Amino acid sequence: MTEEGRFFLRTGLYAAVIGVVYWFVSYEVAGSVLLAAAAFAGFVVVGVLVIGMPDGAGMPARPSGSPTRRALRLVNRLLGFRQLHGLEDEQPFSTGTLRLPGASSWPIVTAFGATLALTGIVYGPWLTIPGIVLVAVSVWGWVTS
Repeated sequence: MTEEGRFFLRTGLYAAVIGVVYWFVSYEVAGSVLLAAAAFAGFVVVGVLVIGMPDGAGMPARPSGSPTRRALRLVNRLLGFRQLHGLEDEQPFSTGTLRLPGASSWPIVTAFGATLALTGIVYGPWLTIPGIVLVAVSVWGWVTS
């Protein structure tokens, strides 16, 4: 399983444990349901990643040891605590050089314009219209720079 899959698995497990603890501490429905939804989403992503993997992708051909030791290795590997030796791990940026974009202030200007536009929903069009104009101009500058 890729590191992304292990990340979502750990996130789902964390949300599930915290959701159970939160329920028994507070008996509050909304927070417990949100934590359960977060856990479910993490497990769904892991399921999609596992089902989408070709058979045997990233798994050793014949793991050695007792069934208990193999199960512990698999759990450790899925949670990312320890990598099995002899497997080829995915390395980021291993394809060669990477072209990074230049520094720009357009993302901050876009965020400010979006903040103005969304705040204008509460206070009126005198704030929304300049926010929308600023977002349009800054997105254009961001895309073309």
